[in-house]
Amino acid sequence: MTSYLSNSDPFAIPAIAPLRRLAVHNGLLLDAERWRVAHDYHRQRQNLHYQALHLPGIVCGLEVAVAPPPDDVSARYRDGRWLQISPGVAIDAHGNLVVVDQPVKVHLASIPEEQPQWVYLVIRHVDPEGLQRSQAAEIVAETFRIDEKRQPPEALDIEVCRVLVPPAETPLTPAVDVFQPGLGELDLRYRQAAQLRPQATVHVAYVTPDFTADDERVHHSLQALVAAAIALYPELSVARDIPAIDLAALPRPHDAATTRVALPPGLAACDLLYLTHRQCLGLGEAATTSLRHYLDQGGVVLVELPSRDGNFEEVNAVVRELSTAVADLQGSQRFSDLRSQLESELAAVTHNLDGRLANAQRSLLTHLFATDTPLTLRDPDDDHPLRGAPFAFSQWPSLRSEPLRLYASGGLVLTIGDLSQAWSASRDLNLPRDRVRAAQELGLNLLQFAWHRHHRTQIQHLPQTP
Repeated sequence: MTSYLSNSDPFAIPAIAPLRRLAVHNGLLLDAERWRVAHDYHRQRQNLHYQALHLPGIVCGLEVAVAPPPDDVSARYRDGRWLQISPGVAIDAHGNLVVVDQPVKVHLASIPEEQPQWVYLVIRHVDPEGLQRSQAAEIVAETFRIDEKRQPPEALDIEVCRVLVPPAETPLTPAVDVFQPGLGELDLRYRQAAQLRPQATVHVAYVTPDFTADDERVHHSLQALVAAAIALYPELSVARDIPAIDLAALPRPHDAATTRVALPPGLAACDLLYLTHRQCLGLGEAATTSLRHYLDQGGVVLVELPSRDGNFEEVNAVVRELSTAVADLQGSQRFSDLRSQLESELAAVTHNLDGRLANAQRSLLTHLFATDTPLTLRDPDDDHPLRGAPFAFSQWPSLRSEPLRLYASGGLVLTIGDLSQAWSASRDLNLPRDRVRAAQELGLNLLQFAWHRHHRTQIQHLPQTP
């Protein structure tokens, strides 16, 4: 049967191939081959439907539990290592339905020699066309195969359970803590449910020369945003693999046969690239050249300036205190002189803050482009995708009582504040739930903006021939 999967990636879009069906006319001789062509058309069409609109996984059932051994098994195998898979249905990466209609008992035979080892229990569709059978059989059933593997599941495998097996004949047990199973306990955390295919898969990376504590925090924050995307906006998928890219170590982009510059693969595949303002100003010429070409080819660069790096926390705190004091004295004739003095101080501090914000934008643009660059970073207009898709923002969310600031020009986005920290439920930041949610929703706007900009830019150009 024809496979419409373009590669081994279970999330891959099906390859484009025409469907073939039988041309019927009076007098047509119906033999076995033509019958097969006629019925394969419907199977292929159904499989293509599942592949195109759904991700592979478990539809229902296929639960796994520790079970007693079958009555007829010998004493040698009565070792407490039996599992029972309940009836259920799944869809594999080729769009095949996997149907288990009766409970199935499986003996887990793997015993590592020295160190604990992961063992994966998977189910795979079996096409009866590939099985030996009696020629007299007129009706055959599509079936399945249950495998015990020591390697992670392959594209066509449906994982139902995994176990970290100790190097001894230890009986298997249900997990005491289902979120953190221990040795010899059933681990059901990686069972993939069949679901509608997201409209897009966004690839995110972050810049780092070496993995530091700050990089670990950034990686954790990006992972938290990936988890939030699953719950808040399932139409958008984010690749779970979030690589760290050392721009200084990448080869300098070279001119291709066309006018477009060939980017290094790790950078070319990325939709959104994160780095801090300080990191950006420390990049050398080769790295900034890579970023410019990346932006030209539709990529989005998210530059974050944390409050602590620009001393914005202190200035914002002074602005808040002075604003509160001026508001308290509003309408009081007795303290009019004091109010005028505070208003003057507030104007001076606000002017200083505006200068710092302008300097942050100017230093970023001049380092990435040139001292005479005509580009300017602006607060996005009301109709900008960052403000309205998929979540609406008339004002940017406030974090720790200070407003987040966001400026954009093309694919370059600068945020001033602690946006990335707010993506995770960090007790250090200690934000209320509504502010974490607002920060995550803005993060999803960034992801969707990045994918649409990168994707729409790329599809306007013919693919380059290696």
